Amino acid sequence: MTSKICLNAITTIDSKELYCIQDINSYTITEFLRPFEQTANLCLMNYRKPVAATEIYKLSDAELEVYGSEYSDLIDEIQL
Repeated sequence: MTSKICLNAITTIDSKELYCIQDINSYTITEFLRPFEQTANLCLMNYRKPVAATEIYKLSDAELEVYGSEYSDLIDEIQL
């Protein structure tokens, strides 16, 4: 797995603001994904910042298209 890319792409129903120490989720999105980051480190992989679409149920079709396009561009970029 050495030098492979590790990337998490997630969706949430809560807002980004609720992912903090002071709120209902008690952790940031990055903190929730820390075990994935550590696994990547142990496997000598290149860990990429997570891609997160929050409040997914509130997004319009146009906003979903933007996320989809950005995600597609990211996948294209890491395949180079």
